[in-house]
Amino acid sequence: MSYTFEDFKTEISNREFDEKSKQYQYLLSTLEKYFNPEEILSFYPRNVFNGKQEKELFFFTEKTLIIVKFDKGNKNEYCIRSIPRKLTELSLEIPEYRQTGVKLSLKNGNEDIKLNSIDDSNSNWNDTFIENIQQISKIYTNYGSINQEG
Repeated sequence: MSYTFEDFKTEISNREFDEKSKQYQYLLSTLEKYFNPEEILSFYPRNVFNGKQEKELFFFTEKTLIIVKFDKGNKNEYCIRSIPRKLTELSLEIPEYRQTGVKLSLKNGNEDIKLNSIDDSNSNWNDTFIENIQQISKIYTNYGSINQEG
């Protein structure tokens, strides 16, 4: 089963992120002032489970991709970007062995967003992140947003 935004919020409220729970709680309360969480079709938390400094949260809605970037060293600054869902290309790299990670590339003009299930998480979360990538791929192909108005 894929990892949802609701799962993320539950883990934060249960303080499963140790010292970062407070930072994530503040982030969530800030984000909900800028977009409606009920519109989220899929969620992808990059670098939340692998110890990398720069974190990114990807929120896929019917009309936009919202990217929230923050650095756990700089607790009070978040960058929120909203990108219309008008893809020119979607590509998947699916290896023979899942443990090496599935890659998804979303191209929108000059914008190229690359997701990698193993690099963006860790070996314990790889299968879950593969499911998230599968869900994101289905969202884009089912809604027919490639080369069409979102």
